[in-house]
Amino acid sequence: NKLGYLMQPGDRAPMGISASGRALLAALPPAERAALMAVQPGARGVAEAVRTGVGFSSEELIVGMMAAGVAVLDSSGRPVGVISVAMPTARYEPRSFARHCRSLAAAAQRLSGRLGATSGMVVQFDALDLPEVAPPRRTARRVA
Repeated sequence: NKLGYLMQPGDRAPMGISASGRALLAALPPAERAALMAVQPGARGVAEAVRTGVGFSSEELIVGMMAAGVAVLDSSGRPVGVISVAMPTARYEPRSFARHCRSLAAAAQRLSGRLGATSGMVVQFDALDLPEVAPPRRTARRVA
């Protein structure tokens, strides 16, 4: 069975509930992040992204999908984008997902370097709290 979802130009989602949004928010200076979070849901997920350097989402945006994202930084250290990977929750396997997160972080680091960043997001792999089994189904919001 093929599973997939593609966001189209103009699609919108709250930054605080998507893996990419959480990764981007985590890379912002604390005051800027706090101002944006005042009008965004998902503070707990953003706090975890700040702690680990990886934004996660599990069925919070799209039912049946989970994702991880890491910010790409420019020469001033500001986030200019996010590189992410998504997978069906039904196919979740912790070691495989952790391996993908490491590859994701390495790719984001390389892209940041090409943009002149002296360092990328610091990813704390030992701090990643990946579930042993697929996360329980949640009520997800469909992107409009």
